[in-house]
Amino acid sequence: MSTGAKTLRWLLAQWSVNLACAMAYRTSFLMQAIFMVLNDILLLFFWWVLLQLVPDIGGWGMADVWLMYGLVAGGFSLVAIFAGNYNRISIIIAEGQLDYYLALPKNVLLHVLVSNTSFSAVGDLVFGLVLGAMGCRALGASFLLFLLFMVTAGSLLCAFSVATNSLAFFLGRSEAISRQMSEALTNFSMYPGTIYQGAARFVVLFLVPAAFMSHIPVETLRSFSSTNVWLILAANVVLWALAIAVFHAGLRRYESGNQVTLRG
Repeated sequence: MSTGAKTLRWLLAQWSVNLACAMAYRTSFLMQAIFMVLNDILLLFFWWVLLQLVPDIGGWGMADVWLMYGLVAGGFSLVAIFAGNYNRISIIIAEGQLDYYLALPKNVLLHVLVSNTSFSAVGDLVFGLVLGAMGCRALGASFLLFLLFMVTAGSLLCAFSVATNSLAFFLGRSEAISRQMSEALTNFSMYPGTIYQGAARFVVLFLVPAAFMSHIPVETLRSFSSTNVWLILAANVVLWALAIAVFHAGLRRYESGNQVTLRG
């Protein structure tokens, strides 16, 4: 069996264990999923009310808002389901819990990411898919492009969180900073890209790459541009390269927490 096939088999086994753990508390799982959807609906209702008062916001109408929220909700859900520790890496580092992962023959970063999950984010996933279908107005080629952008949105969120959480290797207890940075990325992604001008535009493009998470994808879904597609894919590659480099640079200076940890 090839290395790739073995890794995939291991990932499927890990996600199966995570699902079994989540299903042990089914009522809690269902309630969290329902409340996530309700929260999403309330946020969307705000935009609906606002767009009843004005014709558009910087050229963005309700269909564009559907696409924007669909990408952010869908991207977040994919990360929460498949890489649930994406925003807990700084805590794992600071508390010395990384010792457990270092003792095993798996890729350390990948193992850390997938060893936890939030299946309650299934509510966000369904919500994102519905909004994507509404924004694309048909389940055709544009919806397939939406699905691709939903994956790239989740990929960017995960890579950005890995990079910011890895600061814990250098700064110690930095989980508050890491969480705020990840939330900033999500928050910047949930407003029309046209409202950001000047210095703010530079921030959402390069410092907090929200433009690549939702703004440019929405513009591409409105008016297809292969250049934009390649830009979004390139942004993912660059950010992941940076995130992995920062994580491994920190890993080389990691000091063991001297913890003996047993996990099932």
